[in-house]
Amino acid sequence: MAVLDIRPAPEVKLRLPLHVVDTEGDFGVCSGETVGLGLHGVVAHMEGPLPSTCETTVQVELPDGSEVVLGAVVASGTSDAEGDGWTYRLVFPHLDQFDVVVIRSLLHAA
Repeated sequence: MAVLDIRPAPEVKLRLPLHVVDTEGDFGVCSGETVGLGLHGVVAHMEGPLPSTCETTVQVELPDGSEVVLGAVVASGTSDAEGDGWTYRLVFPHLDQFDVVVIRSLLHAA
């Protein structure tokens, strides 16, 4: 079992369309939006449930119409009290330099 690095990191509130793609064959694609974004991961409000500790690919649609695609692991999640979705913390285990630059630019613009 892998140990996830879930250090608190500066995170900004940011709402962007998001698609989580299952890389392990458990659920397919689940859509939602970011709630918070940082260099260590994303907090996302999803329309459907995700398996815990599942490896995924996250596609975030950027304000300019482009997208960033990142590998992520589902670290934690809860059902919303209102029953209208789920909120998850997805951790980015490995970011390349380009992804770091893109995320930092979003953090500074927010």
